[in-house]
Amino acid sequence: MKNLIDKSHFGPWAMVTGASSGLGKEFARQLAADGFHVILIARREKLLQQLGQELQQEFGVSCKVLRAVLSNARDIDEVIRQTNGMEIGLLISNAGTGDPGEFIDKKTEDLINMINTSVIAHLKLVHYLSPLMVNRRKGGVILVSAMGASHGLPFMANDAGTRGYINSLGLGLHEELKRYGVHLTVMITSPTKTPIVKHLGFDEDKMPAPPLSVQKAVKETLMALRNNKSSIIPGRLYRIINAMVPDSLSRKMFGKMLAQGNGIEW
Repeated sequence: MKNLIDKSHFGPWAMVTGASSGLGKEFARQLAADGFHVILIARREKLLQQLGQELQQEFGVSCKVLRAVLSNARDIDEVIRQTNGMEIGLLISNAGTGDPGEFIDKKTEDLINMINTSVIAHLKLVHYLSPLMVNRRKGGVILVSAMGASHGLPFMANDAGTRGYINSLGLGLHEELKRYGVHLTVMITSPTKTPIVKHLGFDEDKMPAPPLSVQKAVKETLMALRNNKSSIIPGRLYRIINAMVPDSLSRKMFGKMLAQGNGIEW
């Protein structure tokens, strides 16, 4: 079977944040199947260890497990220290979560932690690795954003704002880095069958389209990276919805679903 992406251009090591479940776990699996050695990063070390053992046994690759709470600057610095000198040709900057609720009820500390996890961690890792890739004239980065990031999301206003930053950062860096043979693709996640869907309170029966499988979402994103597309919304139907539904209607539609799923008066 043909590899999704070329290890000689994007390898030999891939760093995956948020690797303990969902999209991050599937990125690690598909990359290991392509022969990449993987650095697995998340806060749940036991799950990372289990995944690393599975990937080593199934695909014969090397795995390095690093527990890190990416809202903590010291943990990010420790990741950089422990991977210094490794030839990391691919960064999957996927870490992040969602915390639905009314903005006025949020604690300032929690809002800032969201920014640390979903902005600062991505920024520091891409700033650490991209110069090394530029020097080698090869490599790739996937920055994970989300649908709704470009036009706001009620009851997840701060969360969507962080993804909006990632979207803008990635699109700008795509143009900067392609001159050096480095690919960068922003993954604008569509609803996907991961634990986050239930966590956000979404009812699958009331969503505009069924959530995608993680396998399909990751495969489409890796193919987009291979072709150096600036961004990808996995799932053809969700791409059509994103193109045809006005931003104002999208805000209302997803805001209503979040309110209903989280007991918020709408």
